[in-house]
Amino acid sequence: METLTLQQKSFKQKSKKSLAEKYKILIAEDNDQNLLLIKHCLSTLGDGYEIITAKDGREALEKAKEQQPELVILDWEMPYLKGVEVSRILKENQNFSAIPIIMTTAKTASLHLEEAFQAGVTDYIKKPLDRIELISRVRSAIALSKSFKKIREQKREIEKKNELITDQNKTLGSYNVELAKMNKVKDKLFSVVSHDIKTPLNTLSSLLDVFIHTSDTFTVEELRQCAIDIKHTLGNVYGLLEKLLRWALSQMGKAEFEPEVYSVSNLVKDNIQLLEAEAKQKKIELSSKEEIETGEIFGDKNMLDFVIRNLVSNAIKFTNPGGKVELRVKEGKTDLKISIVDNGVGIEEERQRQLFKSEKVLTSVGTNQEKGTGLGLLLSKDYIEKNGGKIKVKSSLGEGSTFTFTIPKPDYE
Repeated sequence: METLTLQQKSFKQKSKKSLAEKYKILIAEDNDQNLLLIKHCLSTLGDGYEIITAKDGREALEKAKEQQPELVILDWEMPYLKGVEVSRILKENQNFSAIPIIMTTAKTASLHLEEAFQAGVTDYIKKPLDRIELISRVRSAIALSKSFKKIREQKREIEKKNELITDQNKTLGSYNVELAKMNKVKDKLFSVVSHDIKTPLNTLSSLLDVFIHTSDTFTVEELRQCAIDIKHTLGNVYGLLEKLLRWALSQMGKAEFEPEVYSVSNLVKDNIQLLEAEAKQKKIELSSKEEIETGEIFGDKNMLDFVIRNLVSNAIKFTNPGGKVELRVKEGKTDLKISIVDNGVGIEEERQRQLFKSEKVLTSVGTNQEKGTGLGLLLSKDYIEKNGGKIKVKSSLGEGSTFTFTIPKPDYE
């Protein structure tokens, strides 16, 4: 087995590298003497060149496509294809459109030269060939070729940088969108905290100051009623904070999402029972109506439980004492439609268009002065869309409102 020394290996590697980096020149010439002359002249250029030869126009095209030369020297008169035809075909190919082509010819009439240049020839050398002229024109063509190559490389580098800049701009654009979205979340949070949470807490603080300084002037019944009011207010603040945190997590994409198959009937019954006492306090009739077969839906149970509870609670809040609130479920082919219908105060048309827009703070007051921030509706919309459904509202002032949302059924196929 042949063993190579480190020096031999190094020389072999350099030879391969040198061969790979050599400047390729294709010579297409059917005359052996002219071919030898051109090769001899080119040998004086040094070792950095690889000479490829062809004896006719057809072979020249094949060698060009195979070897991808950086300079082509063509004889005008060749078998199968003339030099001008070879040049024209090469220039029609994008890979050869920028390489220089030198034509060797005895035809020096203006008509012939014009034909050659129109075919893409860069330069020409008169026959019989002159050694000095040949080397000079080849050197000029090589310099031109290397300039074109450098320009192409710079162009490709610029294109790559432009692509990188475009990608970075897209990334920055998405960051800006996300930042704008987070700013809206922040503004909403600050608005709710500064008004809807701060106000009741200030009221509680003032009330407690009164207790501290004048507690001996209150009867037991009055103290009991005040305690009930404080508990109710704290419950409202806690509920608001819970909605606020849920909504913030949803906006940041951190809300847990665990869809499963379950019956909507259980959700309806559970929420009717949960909110029945609240409805009775306002003497509102709370009922449900189901037009279903299986009643199965596919979604996150906790999210949809919140949506139903929030919409029914809102309906109770904005319905006058003695009114009605009905929770309706209707089964379709691919989804279930759930509607919360009330005959309450209704919603103005302009306000309806703003209900589900996160940049709007729509504080409202119920028929018993219950306060609302609109956070529940925003969160409900997020949850419903997360579960693959849609929500809409239909309302008329003085007649009531209907909030309807859809949830997909399980796909068992």
